Order: sequence, then C-alpha cells, then structure tokens
Amino acid sequence: MAKLKVNKEMAKQERQWQVEDAMRTLKRAEEIRQDGKLMGEVKKSMESLNKMLMGSAMKPAAPKVMKPVAKKIMKKK
Repeated sequence: MAKLKVNKEMAKQERQWQVEDAMRTLKRAEEIRQDGKLMGEVKKSMESLNKMLMGSAMKPAAPKVMKPVAKKIMKKK
C-alpha cells in the first residue's frame, strides 16, 4: 500500500513540475514576442532552417475560398 501512495505522490509532483515548467515557457515566449529585435532574429533563423530542411523558404498557406455551388433543379417526369 505504501508503494502505491509513493507512486501517486511522485506522479502528483511530476505533474506540478510540468505545470510550472509550462508557465515559465509561456512567460519566456511572451518576453521574446515583446523583444522586436530578438523576434526578428528568431524569424530569420527559422527561415534559414526551413531553407536548409525543405530546400526553400516556407510560404504561408493560401486562404481557402469556398466556391459557390450552383443548385440544379430536378424536374419530375
């Protein structure tokens, strides 16, 4: 019984650590977004990495446009 309780406590502590780590990550991400110079360098670095991996810079996806569908009227015979 004690072993089971230790595992539950460890799992609880691990989850708490994950939550705290995620909060630090989100905070740091916001700091990076606010730093225009650093964000610009990050974007350039990502473009360079994409060129190296994909052979060219990635372009944003074109927005999907739904074409209107013409309704056909079926006549009863």
